[in-house]
Amino acid sequence: MELLVMLLCASWCISVTEGAPSYLITAPKIVRVDVKETVTVQVFEAHENVDAIIYLMNQINMMVCSEIHRINLNHTNNFTDVILLQVLPEKAAQCGLTIRRLYITLAALIPNLFKTRRLVHLHLLPKPYFIFIETDKPTYQPNDTVRFQTFSLDHEMKLSSCNVKMQIWHSGNVVAEPRSHSQGSEAVCRGEVNIPSSL
Repeated sequence: MELLVMLLCASWCISVTEGAPSYLITAPKIVRVDVKETVTVQVFEAHENVDAIIYLMNQINMMVCSEIHRINLNHTNNFTDVILLQVLPEKAAQCGLTIRRLYITLAALIPNLFKTRRLVHLHLLPKPYFIFIETDKPTYQPNDTVRFQTFSLDHEMKLSSCNVKMQIWHSGNVVAEPRSHSQGSEAVCRGEVNIPSSL
């Protein structure tokens, strides 16, 4: 008799577990400041509407760093929604996200599926572009003149018009600042700098 009760309890637990909807949230591994990042929320085997709240936050001070998205997953949208999360530069500063703290937290709250908020830590890239520096030769000596060009590419690898300030440092001190000017595209900057004889 005890064996029969245990089997009935086990089968009841399995049926309850099988009936519970499951979910999938996809997000990029790296979140870039000032770039709209795609997050997908899906619920499987749901029989009624499911509400979800998704946002980015700084887990240290619990401040919300992006817009809060409230979504409703239902039969019409096939229990799937795609949202764009963005951390604006001014919001990153207000949230206390600094260059030293290169993580942000994706928060998801789906009351129908779980009672507590689910958190995932993502890398934060403060500048959504890449800076390239080209010089006229590979090595230099003191008193040489370095001719260079700089340009930056955004997260889509397109020329970006971000401003680049260059300095030459030696032993913790600035020893030279290049003279540069934009030429052609505003995203490409050319210039030259003289390497001091003291180096």
